[in-house]
Amino acid sequence: MVEKSEMFCYEFPAQITYESAGQFIAGGNPTHPRRILDSNVLLIGCAGTYPISVSGREYTLSKGTFLLLPAGMEHYGTMPASDIQSHLWCHFDAAAVYHEAFPEHSGTLILPESGHIAHLEKYTVLFRQMIDAEYSSYADDGNRRRVCDAYISIILSSLSDDCRREQMKPTRDRGAVLVERVAEWIRLHACEGIQPSDTAAHFGYNGDYLTQLFRRMTGMTMGEFINRRRLDEAKKLLLDTSLRIGEVASRAGFRDEKYFMKLFRRMENITPTEYRQTFARIHQNMH
Repeated sequence: MVEKSEMFCYEFPAQITYESAGQFIAGGNPTHPRRILDSNVLLIGCAGTYPISVSGREYTLSKGTFLLLPAGMEHYGTMPASDIQSHLWCHFDAAAVYHEAFPEHSGTLILPESGHIAHLEKYTVLFRQMIDAEYSSYADDGNRRRVCDAYISIILSSLSDDCRREQMKPTRDRGAVLVERVAEWIRLHACEGIQPSDTAAHFGYNGDYLTQLFRRMTGMTMGEFINRRRLDEAKKLLLDTSLRIGEVASRAGFRDEKYFMKLFRRMENITPTEYRQTFARIHQNMH
């Protein structure tokens, strides 16, 4: 969840009218079309990434995040989605009142444009029950619509409550938890050639915000942290294998061998070859 000052929120009335819902599943890197709709749309990410701008505010829909597309506001894809992308969607009718920040004390239904979902499975089940209810053969059209109205109201109210609880947590604690999650994800994926932008997209956060938060909490940028993790892997490969320097760089996640060698020397005050020659015998004797 972004900080309060960066949120754009909307207040909805108690009466929510369901229009339609479904699940979008696509491959081939689609880009969301540019359009303005008469209805509000709620998107819940299930897989992949889907970059979308809402009136110039850029978000990335990813697994475990939601995105609200308010009625009457232009939204469009800022770049192609990941190869496999899936999200749940629901069009609903309700007059929205704009807020620049998430109110701390409010009993009304208020949602930010984008946020994280604490319990994705709960919302996935509710969405599928709502979709099943629309096509149920055990009720007339009027009853089906009333049931669907109730489902989308429950979904939106639950999201609003979850966001309010998250917002009430101390900012420092919330930021620390997020940075711990980001750091662990980088440790697992640094050698796959990821960039800071990939990390921000995975967690569904604005890249500048996440970079600033990470630096404030750790004292280094995400790029520096990624490179440090890659250098640690490279040092292991230099001592444990006889791979060529270029292959070591590649396996550690560096795309450019020359950059790897320059960075290694700057960070370790020694070249990769010198490191191998100096420490290999010590390393072997320790086994």
